[in-house]
Amino acid sequence: MEPAAHRGAGRELRIPVTAGTHGEDLTRDRNVRLSSLCAPFAFATMHGYPVYSGFSRGRLDPEVVPFLALLTSAFAHKPVLFSEFGNPTCPPGKFSPFERVALPDEPPNPTILPEDPVFAAYACVSEDEMPAYCTKALERLHADGRLGAYWWCWADYADALRDEPPFDRAPTSSARHRPQRRQRETCRRGAGGLRAAAAHGPDPARHAADRGGLLLSYAASEHPDAVRRFHRFVEERRAGAR
Repeated sequence: MEPAAHRGAGRELRIPVTAGTHGEDLTRDRNVRLSSLCAPFAFATMHGYPVYSGFSRGRLDPEVVPFLALLTSAFAHKPVLFSEFGNPTCPPGKFSPFERVALPDEPPNPTILPEDPVFAAYACVSEDEMPAYCTKALERLHADGRLGAYWWCWADYADALRDEPPFDRAPTSSARHRPQRRQRETCRRGAGGLRAAAAHGPDPARHAADRGGLLLSYAASEHPDAVRRFHRFVEERRAGAR
């Protein structure tokens, strides 16, 4: 890694620099090219969520985040820190009505009122489901040799801010539905699985070896059976890792 040079207090400081990108920077043409954007960075970073990914197999799909990390590594030619992953939390006692949030070019999800006694008004993951999802995603990132991952969001916002700007206009925001007290519980319950994932060393060379099959899989993303190809790619890759 080559950190950027800065001047401070009369001496040169060598500080690693990066910038965040989102999964839709890869799945939609936003004129973002990671090979150019990440060229001056010490490492690349990525954000991603199953409920916001069109290729996701469901809100608990543990391969979405590792797959986005693989794409980022392949296109940026840099090590990857997954600097934002998680999911919106279901209100206590309610269930997710959808497997993911409809994307802007898709028919919208049916409207569910906040006062519905059974379902949340958005795609979400319960507190009982969240630790297992977190552990599975982190195990995969760790095995693939990623630099690390940040859970979004740990304790950024108090529950009292839920209906205050800007969250009042972001009904599906994972920040809006991650109040502090429940996030601490999620992390506590998932700690055992995280310790197990960290007990064995990652394989930093994995991301370089993956590029051939990865790029072929991604290049076919416009193909009518792109989802099937993604599923097969995931199954073959994980089978080879065992």
